[in-house]
Amino acid sequence: MTRTKTTRGNKTTRARRDARRARAWTYAADVIALLGLVQPEDLDIEAIARALDAEVIDAELPGAEAQLVVCDQKRRPLDLRARIRVARDANPIRRRFSIAHELGHHVMRHAPRSLAELCTSEAMEGRSARPEEEEANAFAAALLVPEPMVATWARDPDCTLAAAREIARRFGVALGTAAIRLIELTPHAWALVTCRGGRVVRVSRSATFPTYIEQDWTPGPDSVVVEHAAWQRRLSDRERVVPAHTWIADEAHHGATLIEQATILPGTSDVLAMLRIVPRDAIRK
Repeated sequence: MTRTKTTRGNKTTRARRDARRARAWTYAADVIALLGLVQPEDLDIEAIARALDAEVIDAELPGAEAQLVVCDQKRRPLDLRARIRVARDANPIRRRFSIAHELGHHVMRHAPRSLAELCTSEAMEGRSARPEEEEANAFAAALLVPEPMVATWARDPDCTLAAAREIARRFGVALGTAAIRLIELTPHAWALVTCRGGRVVRVSRSATFPTYIEQDWTPGPDSVVVEHAAWQRRLSDRERVVPAHTWIADEAHHGATLIEQATILPGTSDVLAMLRIVPRDAIRK
């Protein structure tokens, strides 16, 4: 009974998240179409902000990444409708995502808790419980990594983390953002797992990935993530086949063929693992 309730709860939660994400993607796609953005070089985030009546300025924001300030149009009708203040010490990749995140709040008309609400790293990294923050992140990712521009990578059944690195480089986003976009857009059964200290802290699954990967648990000993956490071995970029039960608790899927590839997220000690379920005859020798 408990397992049934948990499964139903997971499905309900995922359906709600999918609906919020789809809404944010629609807004981002509308902006891309409105501004005629067709290639990575068009994605000048500050130019996009100006086109959407928002001014970007650097500022001192202790403890925060960015801040959306909504202007009072009655008192100052000649001003742009919003200002986005970005932490002065943010690196270029973080800065781009922060601006895009605040544009998400602006474009989607999220009601702020104050006229100048601060967005922290918790919100930018998807650790906030507020649905508005989740939507703003989905908008930012879809705006900075538009679906039509990465469709070829997402459709490739043999896509690896090397593709995510190339997307990150070309689009000026973090490796994690690029990898998550691949997972969101692929028709294949892929998952992306972030681990910290050998334990799962975040999971993204494609629409066709057939089961759940539990958060806050340790993968099986065959995983390179566990090897790295236990012995601090250097991670290899190579793909390898691992038993499905290494990552998947549900016995109904233990017969699947699972390919694992992992890397360290730049600037952190977190491990990013890309998992692909493939037909047995598709495994490269």
